[in-house]
Amino acid sequence: MSAPEISLVPGRSCAGCTMCCKLMAVVELSKPDGRWCSHCEIGKGCKIYVERPASCRDFYCVYLENPTLQEHWKPSHSRMVVTRQPFRINVAVDPQRPDAWRKEPYYADLKKWAVTFARQETTIVVGVGGKLTVVLPDRDVPIGRYQPDKVLKLVTRHGPSGAHYDIEILNAPLKSP
Repeated sequence: MSAPEISLVPGRSCAGCTMCCKLMAVVELSKPDGRWCSHCEIGKGCKIYVERPASCRDFYCVYLENPTLQEHWKPSHSRMVVTRQPFRINVAVDPQRPDAWRKEPYYADLKKWAVTFARQETTIVVGVGGKLTVVLPDRDVPIGRYQPDKVLKLVTRHGPSGAHYDIEILNAPLKSP
């Protein structure tokens, strides 16, 4: 089975950006998130590009894939890498700029996303140095360290003063062999 076809935004490229080489973990290289890859020439690119692992070869950040993501989100500028998975938008933040996500225009964008994606039961999760915060439409909820055996569920309760949002941390369903 081949990988799904990825359509990149015309005119956008990785040129001058290597933030994924710092912020994303690479299992095949035993590279943790938040540290520069030993194969990265910062600001230029991968020194083993032709032989790079599959997880690097298959990776594209949302900035490259989504034309609605504004130019200020280019990772080399924002110091953040946005990724998407089912029911979750992830924002990996450079640990050397831990408050980058709280600055404008980023924080306003995150809050807008939280409102929009809450309708789809999708959470906005900001990660800084392994510590996660869920951005909800009405507040931010620190949830601690990433736990691979857990999943996040957005819960909406409607009351007299409108919608109230919360996050539940549940055990991940067991994968069948």
